[in-house]
Amino acid sequence: MFKRGQELEEAGMYEQAALAYMDALRRDNDNIEALIALKSTAQIVVDEKYGEFFRAVQGGDDKLAIQSYREAESFRERLSQYNVNIARPAGHEADYEQARDRYCEVRYQEGRSALGAKEFSKAEAIFREINALKSDFKDVPQLLRLSQARPLYNSAMEAFDARKYRLAYRLFEFENSANLKATALRNGQFGLGLMNFENHTNYGGVEALISSRVTRILQEKNDPFLKLIDRSMISQLTDEQIRAMQGQSDPTTAAEAGKLVGARAILVGELVSMSVEEGNMQRSRRPGYIGRNVTRTNSEGERYTVMTYSKVWYYHVEQASKVNAIFQFKLVDVETGEILATNAINVSEDDQVEYAQYNGETRFLYMGDWTTMDRDKEGDRVLNDSRNKRTLDNQLRARTQLNSIEDMKESVFNKISEQVASEVYNSYMNIQD
Repeated sequence: MFKRGQELEEAGMYEQAALAYMDALRRDNDNIEALIALKSTAQIVVDEKYGEFFRAVQGGDDKLAIQSYREAESFRERLSQYNVNIARPAGHEADYEQARDRYCEVRYQEGRSALGAKEFSKAEAIFREINALKSDFKDVPQLLRLSQARPLYNSAMEAFDARKYRLAYRLFEFENSANLKATALRNGQFGLGLMNFENHTNYGGVEALISSRVTRILQEKNDPFLKLIDRSMISQLTDEQIRAMQGQSDPTTAAEAGKLVGARAILVGELVSMSVEEGNMQRSRRPGYIGRNVTRTNSEGERYTVMTYSKVWYYHVEQASKVNAIFQFKLVDVETGEILATNAINVSEDDQVEYAQYNGETRFLYMGDWTTMDRDKEGDRVLNDSRNKRTLDNQLRARTQLNSIEDMKESVFNKISEQVASEVYNSYMNIQD
């Protein structure tokens, strides 16, 4: 890098040469030759940049003057990292500040004109430029925020007027918009009342469990637009008002009922059926062979090992359980009695085990095909191929315990709760958006 710097310096490319010397010093900060060369070329580069600045000032080109001055200052700052300090010519700082203020004033007027013409993107770019040059120039910080907020405000108000309150709520994020944001939330909030679910099965308490989990899942959405109505408030409704909300009576009465608790819709549900099938264990005896290595001697006196097989019984076991439940829900508009969403959810959870048992060493246990244990018959055979051996070994290692019925019921209740909450919430989202 030092040699490259020398070549560039000889070619009169002083800034590129200085950068090469910096690179050499970055790799080896004890390179004295590179440090001396950097000081020499850096002085030339800084003088050139300040010369460009002075000529621009003299020529009345404030933008070029600012650019040249900032480049010179940036270059001086880089040099200081290598302990190379080159002084700024006297008077240049004051000249820069005057040029900067003149330029900022011109751009300031252009920015205000753009803002007046509702050219917000253009105004924002201008005020950003001024803010980068002089952050406290007049009221530029306020105008910058205004240029950013105004189009957002217009979009938010358009959404608000179109009753797209959720969108408006997201857009009201600029300064002094807290009241508008709160109004959008208040107007768009969806009050959902959860009625006590019914249970038409012999499994008591399940309806309360599902209701509680549906409530928890909806709460975990952390959606400010979803307002869950407490059951204690729902209980204030009369039986007639509840029937009205379910579309079984006068919708006018239902409207009054909705106003009573602030609900726009209610969720009613019922556990229609639930069955538990705990299968009996099916244990059957299967024919097999146990192998043993036996050492024998041939006619020439040489010893060798062979595998011999004896008939044995092993056991094949199967068992299965199943839990099934059907839950029906309706999301009902309290004012009209209209069913906004409904579904009958059929959920099943099943489990089964299939395994083999043998009271003994299983390393050489094989499936077999025979009918009589005490004597050999034609057709008896050892199924000692790799596929059958692998199948039997897997059965011997297989799980032997079914999942408990309580765990399966728990899984069914969770699936029902999650599906109800998801479908209700998605329907609600469609209403809102």
